[in-house]
Amino acid sequence: MQPFPTLTTTMPHLDTLLGGGIPRGATALIVGVPGSGKTTLACQIIFDLVEAGKKALIFTTLSESTGSLIAHLRSYPFFRDEHLGGALQVLSLRQFLTGDLATAQTDIVQIARRHQADVILLDRMHSLMTSRPPPTRHANSFTLSAPTSRPAGSRPS
Repeated sequence: MQPFPTLTTTMPHLDTLLGGGIPRGATALIVGVPGSGKTTLACQIIFDLVEAGKKALIFTTLSESTGSLIAHLRSYPFFRDEHLGGALQVLSLRQFLTGDLATAQTDIVQIARRHQADVILLDRMHSLMTSRPPPTRHANSFTLSAPTSRPAGSRPS
């Protein structure tokens, strides 16, 4: 049986725990209490993947601007200024939350395809779900995902 293709987290012990990495095309939630390092872990994975030649998008929430996230990340050794604006784009979710959830999702996927992103970080997922009651189990969740694959035979937009 062929194993699922995976995207490495660039952290060998975490990849082992995940059975080789994050399954390609999957959504992975990093869940924990505020201040437990969810954003830092996800961003370290993103920066390491970009360093290895992947393309990535980070979408920030309404509660944190792109500038404050970047300022926070600059204190970590994995941060590389040279990736910003190139293989790594950091965008605000605010511009995508003007309509309904389906429209926001469509807009995000179109940007991911245009950027040819290998991985996407939505830093705080519940910001996309403001039209619904907040989920209690995942109130502090972050999503690391790669939903940019196209069905066979489809053309890039």
